[in-house]
Amino acid sequence: MSQNTTHGSERSTSLSAPAEGAEIKYYEIGSWAEVENVDLYNKGGLYPVDIGDILGERFEVVHKLGYGGFSTVWLCLDVRNQTWKSVKIMTADHSAKENDLKIVSHLREKSSLKQIEENHIDVPHEQFWIESANGRHLCFVTEVYGNMVSYWAMRQDPTTEETRVAKTSVCRQIVKGVRFLHNRGIAHGDLKPANILMKLRSLDGITKEQMLELTGEPEQFEIETVSGEDPRPHAPEYCVGPISWDWCDKFTTDSIVICDLGESFHVDAPPETTGIPELFAAPEILLEGVPGAASDIWSLACTIFEIRTGDTLFAYLWGSTTVNLLNMIASYLGPMPEPYKSAYRRIMTEQYGKTPKDIVGSSAEERGRVCPFEKTLSEERHFSRDVPDSDDLPVEEQRTTTIWRYSQEEVSNLGDLMRKMIKYDPAERIDIDEVFHHPWLKEAPDSQADDTKSVGKSKSFWALGISITTLSILSHYFLGFLRSKTRR
Repeated sequence: MSQNTTHGSERSTSLSAPAEGAEIKYYEIGSWAEVENVDLYNKGGLYPVDIGDILGERFEVVHKLGYGGFSTVWLCLDVRNQTWKSVKIMTADHSAKENDLKIVSHLREKSSLKQIEENHIDVPHEQFWIESANGRHLCFVTEVYGNMVSYWAMRQDPTTEETRVAKTSVCRQIVKGVRFLHNRGIAHGDLKPANILMKLRSLDGITKEQMLELTGEPEQFEIETVSGEDPRPHAPEYCVGPISWDWCDKFTTDSIVICDLGESFHVDAPPETTGIPELFAAPEILLEGVPGAASDIWSLACTIFEIRTGDTLFAYLWGSTTVNLLNMIASYLGPMPEPYKSAYRRIMTEQYGKTPKDIVGSSAEERGRVCPFEKTLSEERHFSRDVPDSDDLPVEEQRTTTIWRYSQEEVSNLGDLMRKMIKYDPAERIDIDEVFHHPWLKEAPDSQADDTKSVGKSKSFWALGISITTLSILSHYFLGFLRSKTRR
């Protein structure tokens, strides 16, 4: 380990370490554990962290906040001033590219830290480097943030005017942040609800013991190598499970921050592609085109729709394929034009060895009769929630369901916004200034009146709001699953 990192306790082992330079194979830890991919604990990969480690001679690791394909994120106590910080540790390979650092430096050159924060962009207050057996790792220090915006949105009662205002406000904040980036020549490149977090009220004054009462003790899962050798020093002895979802409920505000600039790029020098998940990826990314600022507009539309409705814009479920997703897109936008049609044929031929049928999609006549986005938004929706203190009631009485619809005004306005943002041709999509001034957003406050305001009544229950279309798709996939099981 680097001299910048020490461990909370001495460790000994009678097993030998893996041979230098050899790729280490690990036994998989089940997906139920919600931990990082242990195969990344190899050269160029993740930094091995144990609870109690001191990072940068300053930040004591207390719990795990999250992880991604290129990093782990830790809840740390700054031992110098007893304040709480988030420390994100990048993989060695990703650190070497220094893309995050270059984007952050560009934003700092163009704007003050106050301007960046007022526009809901997360930039580190400081950064440092540490070393491990896997390489050299870049670390970013930020304030501690709360849960993903999608978790916050799930816990709101969608039938109330208060929720409509709060969700529209959150969406406006996201648009404001993207506008800030675009106006400085930067595309985010990975815009999705998982990269948008809720801000917290100050955690200052909370002791480590009090914090662990909130978070619970970290859950640990042993890491085992296939060879039987000690995973250290390339991996920690244990993976740490993520912090509980509700640990920060009483500190959560209605303000957001856009995080993770690792896929961001200068719009005048776009990469060949980005790592954004297919569900939020524009056609030019799905079909080997060039990403740009307009790709963010598509991703932003998908993000806004999910926050407001709780549904994915293109009802695309686990186990679905890219073809399913493209068919869903075509059902909204009609047949794929060139060059997407040719790219689709080429990719499918290379992958499956035969020329696929064209994706037909909806007809121009069908789309002319009714806006497909408005049609989806106008559907009857079901909202279910647990009845408080109902454990002693019969099961059927422990949940209540409300059937409701969005107002026609919102259906019209939000449907119009989606229609203008979701276009095959990037040049036909409205730009971020037009999104910002759209009627659906223009009356929304940038944030609730007081950034320290906590989320309200919705914290006391779990809720599920779902459209009829999503219900029917879920039923279709579930029945298909049952049939496949029966055939076996």
